[in-house]
Amino acid sequence: ASVVGFAIFMHTLYDKRQQNAPSIPFFCVFISIWTTLFLEFWKRKQARYAMLWGMVGFEEEENDRPEFADNDATVKINSPVDGEDF
Repeated sequence: ASVVGFAIFMHTLYDKRQQNAPSIPFFCVFISIWTTLFLEFWKRKQARYAMLWGMVGFEEEENDRPEFADNDATVKINSPVDGEDF
């Protein structure tokens, strides 16, 4: 995508006919499609690694650590906006 973006940038610099080159709308469509495909393939890769590393459903199985339980040593902080506890 960066190569295409650089090519469009160079085209807009050397196109003296108008301020906006006619290739910019095509670049916008290209970036929209590229972004969608990138995110969808990223989700697939993330799911593949989650399965491979055994991390599917980890959030449901995760227990709270007893070291972080509410005790006397825990400091309570109030919100600077409305004064309520966090």
